[in-house]
Amino acid sequence: MPRKAGTGTKSDRQRIQFAYNADREMPIGVVFRYLIDNPRLSSREGKHKGLDAMSAFWKPFAYQDCTDISEQELKVLAREAMEALSHQMALISSTFGVEMPEAELGPPQEQLQELIQQAVTAAMLNLVESGAIAMPQSNRQLPSQPQAPEGVDFDEDAVLGGLLDEHDKVA
Repeated sequence: MPRKAGTGTKSDRQRIQFAYNADREMPIGVVFRYLIDNPRLSSREGKHKGLDAMSAFWKPFAYQDCTDISEQELKVLAREAMEALSHQMALISSTFGVEMPEAELGPPQEQLQELIQQAVTAAMLNLVESGAIAMPQSNRQLPSQPQAPEGVDFDEDAVLGGLLDEHDKVA
């Protein structure tokens, strides 16, 4: 079973030697030159900045695969990694005057509206089929555009809290 990273005494710890040779003119060589030969940073500081950037992405994956930490601890590491990457993105954005990419937190608005309409239609049809709401026999099939059964007062604003625009509301 893997042990937690960072455990053990100084005398029994094992060190990792990491060396990488890159052509100075290749993209990764340009990055290493910037980090190591930068007059504003010591070579050690530059190496640490590079390692911090690499760790910001890979750390949660490494801990998931190489340690026995809990799911909750992994979530904390993942959140910390995301915050570090977000700060790195913000620095790039402000330094170079480019907009941050839009984060997709869920389905696009149109898909969300369609899903809500489908759910409302299904719920209304279930109420009709269960007999909780009376509806003429000719309207019992699923309509192509979700609509409330005739004779049923359906206040979308009350049910959906204004999630739909005026043109998206059920007729």
